[in-house]
Amino acid sequence: MATAQFSGQYGHNMTLEVWSDWNRQDTVNNRSIVNLQARLRTNGYASVWGVTAPMTIHVDGDGEIVNASVNIGTNSSLLIFGKDYVVNHDENGNKTVNISFKVDVNTGGYDSSTVSLSIPLPQIKRASTISDVTGTLGSEMTLDISRKDSSYTHNLKYEFGKLSGTIATDVGTSCSWTPPLSLATAMPNRTSDWGQIVLETYSGSTKIGQTNCILTLNVPDSVKPTLDSITLTDSNATVKNLLNTANTFAQVMSNVKVTFNSASGAYGSTISSYRAEIVDKNLSTTSNGGSLGMMNFNGSVTVRATVTDSRGRTSDPVEIPVNVLPYFCLLYTSPS
Repeated sequence: MATAQFSGQYGHNMTLEVWSDWNRQDTVNNRSIVNLQARLRTNGYASVWGVTAPMTIHVDGDGEIVNASVNIGTNSSLLIFGKDYVVNHDENGNKTVNISFKVDVNTGGYDSSTVSLSIPLPQIKRASTISDVTGTLGSEMTLDISRKDSSYTHNLKYEFGKLSGTIATDVGTSCSWTPPLSLATAMPNRTSDWGQIVLETYSGSTKIGQTNCILTLNVPDSVKPTLDSITLTDSNATVKNLLNTANTFAQVMSNVKVTFNSASGAYGSTISSYRAEIVDKNLSTTSNGGSLGMMNFNGSVTVRATVTDSRGRTSDPVEIPVNVLPYFCLLYTSPS
């Protein structure tokens, strides 16, 4: 409580008393409800009747003027004001509210009285925060925590798609984390996605609260589909039986069919397309079991095959050397 006598010839006989009471915290919104009250108190010589007195009030920088009816006799007290104010705390939950309260009586030798006081409010414990982060699966990343009190500790968890887990416990201001490659299964059709990190703040064993941040994770280039092998067969059964040699075909007559063996996605992806080609010959197929087309050339060539998955990633190529015999050689080997 703060007090001040009035100015004026008889002002010393009346006192203004101002105090704050019944304050309560709004923890969720980081603010307090501050109650402010004022009264007049007289001694055995003071009395004021029938006066409307303007009160100029400033609470936490905001001002207003309110009128009070003053009717008070000797050796008395009169409550002239009572109101609740909403006061915001700073980001750390701290706040000192400054109050100025002035009453103008301006009658019968009683002029004005002003009281100023500062009230430190109890700290509202605030949960620590963490900024949005971006990382790559399988690579270490650092998670920095902005804590509101040096004694706070934290638990860190992740939620990514349907996957969740604990990153670390009993952490101070930072920790290192390597997001596992298995999280790629939560994004089988894309190379980047987002979830969240949950930061739980503790003061001793008491949980203060929790905050979240966006967690963006990228699938590394090394995560791609695989193709074990390919099998080449001649769609022309006659030529196939005549030559009877693996990966040897005849110019014009042969039509090579490509079978993709053991093609697999990576960490949840699926195979979305196939491609095989005769290198530098403008012949290709995009079907598993498809044919490359008529080979109007001869000599040694290479068949190259890849698969692409649902993330748009392409496998390392599988290559097979192929021998294409000239057409006249086929005629030469034919029975007469």
